[in-house]
Amino acid sequence: MSVKSIFIILISIVATLIAINNTDAVNFWFFGGTKISKLAIIGGVFFAGWLVGFLMGKSGNKPKEASEFEEYEEDESGLSHEDREYIN
Repeated sequence: MSVKSIFIILISIVATLIAINNTDAVNFWFFGGTKISKLAIIGGVFFAGWLVGFLMGKSGNKPKEASEFEEYEEDESGLSHEDREYIN
């Protein structure tokens, strides 16, 4: 069993235990007072956190394709023109 599988199983067990012990209704203010189950609040916050993490993980920093890299010419020493100018 991989570490990832064990981690998912442990998180599932902890989430189940939390859900079982938090089923009572509480007063919740979200632009007006209302009674909501603790389980619904915990689930909503968990889902919002998962969604933000998923979107942040998919954003930007995609690897460049080979055609996107600038090509440069090397001289006999193996240095590019820019490197040679920097040294001198």
